[in-house]
Amino acid sequence: MHERPNRRLAVHKGFSWGEDPYEIKKKEGREVYDTIILDDSRDKLLGEQDKEVTFSIRLLAPENRRMKYCFRMVKAKISQEPKKYKDILLVRSQRGLLFPGNWSIEILEMSKDLQWVAHTTGVLT
Repeated sequence: MHERPNRRLAVHKGFSWGEDPYEIKKKEGREVYDTIILDDSRDKLLGEQDKEVTFSIRLLAPENRRMKYCFRMVKAKISQEPKKYKDILLVRSQRGLLFPGNWSIEILEMSKDLQWVAHTTGVLT
C-alpha cells in the first residue's frame, strides 16, 4: 500500500481556538474575555494601552454557558502585559484568528446597550 500524499503546504499551520477558557479560569482564578478587532494587525490596539477605551468584549467562561457568545460594550483599560490588570483578554483578528499572547483588562464600566463600533479599528475613540 502507498501512503496518501499530504496536500497541505508547509505554510498552512493548524488552526486553534486557543486554550479552554474554563481551564484558564480554574487555573488562574481570573475571568477570561475576548475581543475582535476589525484589522489584521494589533498596531492600533497597541496605541490604546493604559488608556480608557470603549469596545466590545465577551465573557468566555460564564457560569451560564448559554451567555458565552453575548457581547458587551465596556469602558476598560487594557495592557499587553498579562498580569498588569485583573482579568485576561484574548485578542482576535477580524477573521477570528487568535493573536499570540494574553492581554490583561480592567473593566471600568459595562454598558447594557449596544453601540456603534468604528469599522476600521474595532475600538471606539
